[in-house]
Amino acid sequence: MFASILKIGALAVLLVPLLFLAVLYFLQDRLIFPAPQMPTDLKSSALESPSLTMVDGVTLPALYAKARNGQPTVLYFHGNGGSIQRDEPLYLAMMERGWGVLTLEYRGYAGARGKPSQKSLQADAETLFDLARSQFEIEGHILVYGHSLGAAMALHVASKRDVVGVVLDAPFDSLLAVTKVRFPWVPGFLLKHPFYNDRMIASLEAPVLNNHGTQDPVLTLVQVQQLSNAGGKNVVFHAL
Repeated sequence: MFASILKIGALAVLLVPLLFLAVLYFLQDRLIFPAPQMPTDLKSSALESPSLTMVDGVTLPALYAKARNGQPTVLYFHGNGGSIQRDEPLYLAMMERGWGVLTLEYRGYAGARGKPSQKSLQADAETLFDLARSQFEIEGHILVYGHSLGAAMALHVASKRDVVGVVLDAPFDSLLAVTKVRFPWVPGFLLKHPFYNDRMIASLEAPVLNNHGTQDPVLTLVQVQQLSNAGGKNVVFHAL
């Protein structure tokens, strides 16, 4: 009897953490891509709201403002808890300088169709650049700007296309590295979306401005500086 209880206890000790890891594996998409469902209203009528078709036929909402002559256009990618409407004040600030703005909603966010993943979001970001040249006929300089998770999309575009510069706000070196710091007991192979920003930034020729707040509750300065170090001399690190 006692031996049976010990076996059951040992089995429970083994199964409980395995069950927890299984739940974490299947819930990680919701944690990485919380995807707010309701878009917020825009306050300005200066932004156009086109719908853009991706290479697989999925149509996603976008916002666009044309640049003044001689000024760059910014391709902007928001964080994982945001939406293209929520960052309207940032767009207006850039538009006051005469810069153009083009931003695309992530799949599954704010009513957009599809399911977000590292592969799909980075492919869509690349398509956004191509549409900026073809559909919007933007001939001037293009700069990519990414906040938090959006940094992964900005870096991906910069590694695949010719951009004049890269701006990153609160970027991580890789989501795998962040997971290891915050959840060291989680095996790295369970992460479906590792987002290796450190590898992409190392391949860039364009200048990079890396901004990070010293009071960030999620990312440490060390982690963000590691991303800057991976980029080498092309990266300027700015602690706010």
